[in-house]
Amino acid sequence: MSKFKESTLYAYRHGLTFAFFNGITWTIVLGNPIILLANYLEATTFQVGLLTSFQFLMLPLQVLATALIPHLGYKRQMISSWVARTFLLTVPILMALAARNGAHSWMADALVWSIFGFCIFRAVGYAAFYPWLYDLVPEDLKGKYFATDQSFIYLASLGALLGCFVLFGTLEEYMAYVLVYGMTVVTSIASIGALGRLKGVKKVRAGSFRDMFKHTPELLFKASPFRLYLVITVLWTLAGHSFIPFSVNYLKVETGLTDNVIILYTVIQFMGSIIAGLMIRGVIDQAGVKPMFIVAMVCFLGATVYWILFVGGLVGLGILMPVSFFVLGVGNLMWYTSHYKYIDEVSPQKNKALGVALQTAFFGLAGGVSPIVMGYAFMPEAGDGGMNSGAFLMYLIASAVVMALLIFPLLKIGGEGRVSEDGVPEGVRQKG
Repeated sequence: MSKFKESTLYAYRHGLTFAFFNGITWTIVLGNPIILLANYLEATTFQVGLLTSFQFLMLPLQVLATALIPHLGYKRQMISSWVARTFLLTVPILMALAARNGAHSWMADALVWSIFGFCIFRAVGYAAFYPWLYDLVPEDLKGKYFATDQSFIYLASLGALLGCFVLFGTLEEYMAYVLVYGMTVVTSIASIGALGRLKGVKKVRAGSFRDMFKHTPELLFKASPFRLYLVITVLWTLAGHSFIPFSVNYLKVETGLTDNVIILYTVIQFMGSIIAGLMIRGVIDQAGVKPMFIVAMVCFLGATVYWILFVGGLVGLGILMPVSFFVLGVGNLMWYTSHYKYIDEVSPQKNKALGVALQTAFFGLAGGVSPIVMGYAFMPEAGDGGMNSGAFLMYLIASAVVMALLIFPLLKIGGEGRVSEDGVPEGVRQKG
């Protein structure tokens, strides 16, 4: 391979291909289209909260799944999990067909259980995937890789949502859902093919169950950059992760916007992410993650303040709704790109998989619990259907306060240096 190819992302193109096809699957199965399908099946807001939460609540399984990595290896564990979850993608198709003459409660239940299983296999696979990438991609390309990776995901998501936009606007509702979720089976198979072509690594950095139980308390309770970022992640997730799904639900049930308009707003959000990815991919490895995190948090805060005013009834703000989604897209890209780069830096080098899994597990718990609790809190007193706007407004205000306060600890992260085997920054160890 030429030096040019070695110094660029060419050698890791199959990982980016996976990101693209998997982005389509993720957008449709775990994004806004699943909320729209749930509404089509007459799901309650509590069930909507469950569907939103499963992808996060199952993430703690990654901690246990790291113990499988020494036996299966990164590649085999990831591919096996992705094959298993593909079979569950037939359930949304069948439910859309079954509901064409009217929905019944068991249909929403079946959808919820299928996504539950889908997210279990997703978590087991991801326990191996990011440690695999961290061992594969060189240090000086990691920021560029993850910025490109996230841009590919959002580009794929943009295409998926545009496809949904066309299908929902031209076909009967049930047939649109059948075709949309049929596409996820195809893209899931394509993503498995890309994983098969991605280069493996000879040595995995993961430990046994015994290692997991030994080192987990140290990582969680010892003062370190790892623990500080863990706290930031949990607070940010509790504050903000219910916002996007329930803002979509609010637009659907309280303002009466059509599915096409809501999908168009999400398209604008992904455009913001793609543009942000193009802007930072060439500078993040030099600038570091701190400025990216702070700009991302300012974007989240600005969008939340707008929604406080919008839900509060300030007249004339509807015209700025596309701007709020665009700003959210910019924030999402900058946050997650920085997140994936930074957890590699603060996780212990000997058992990288455990550090990544713990960060992901707590992120998942917070991201899973929040929508369930909020889904219950946002239920109107009259029963199914609609949304409690007052409770949603109070949530937005509390979220804005937390985000504003999180800017201060974000000023302290970054620049610690790569950590040693036990999670202590090398620079700190030398000074001590």
